[in-house]
Amino acid sequence: MNILVGDDYATDKNIANAVIRIKVAKSWIAENDIDGSTIMLHRYSKGKWNQLVTKWVHEDVEYLHLEAETPGFSPFAVTGKTMGESGGEDIIAEPAVTAEKTTATTPTEEKGMPGFSLFAGVLVLLIAVQLLRKKN
Repeated sequence: MNILVGDDYATDKNIANAVIRIKVAKSWIAENDIDGSTIMLHRYSKGKWNQLVTKWVHEDVEYLHLEAETPGFSPFAVTGKTMGESGGEDIIAEPAVTAEKTTATTPTEEKGMPGFSLFAGVLVLLIAVQLLRKKN
């Protein structure tokens, strides 16, 4: 997944306070006998997986909804420990986890549709040219 900020890719220079929101399928949790309280988001950076502080947001019938602040963007993985094993192996969720929403605050955040002002300017110019042609 590529995340764009304005017309550029999200980098540490143009993004601040990024929050990743995920939803984890309860079916995956049950099938893998995962303790839901141990589910964490990890980010791969500088050659290793770094655990992010992951917070429970809410749950519905099908999913647990979680969020984590991230200092940057790179590959992410969701892990959880199996029930009854405090030091057990992490199970990595890939297909059962989907990104729900990513929010970011940019230092110079622009609102609106990118390129809209250019489109509007060209449209006004074309209308003016048509009006001048009709007068002549």
